[in-house]
Amino acid sequence: MLSNYIFIRVAVLAAVFYSARDHREDNSSSELYKIAKSLDDPARAQAIEVKQQNFLYGPSPTGPIPFFPAGSLGNAKVLRDIANDLEAFSTQAQTVVVNQAVAAASIT
Repeated sequence: MLSNYIFIRVAVLAAVFYSARDHREDNSSSELYKIAKSLDDPARAQAIEVKQQNFLYGPSPTGPIPFFPAGSLGNAKVLRDIANDLEAFSTQAQTVVVNQAVAAASIT
């Protein structure tokens, strides 16, 4: 069941990404992104190194789709996203049930 959920989530995110990509405005300003030429902050350098070592990409648990977050940080991100999606789904389902109850109450 979890693998089906992950597959559906990836498919929906891909569809949203590609539809949003077609509707972007032309922002050719060079001020949108900057890459630092040096990293003088040792704490920041260490945080980047930890992320590079622990947020990896590996095979998908749902089959032959492109890379999937892996490693200790990648797995934590996936689980956090699933929890957020389930919470949002639960809230939406509760709203539907309440609306149906209100509609049923108004009929009788």
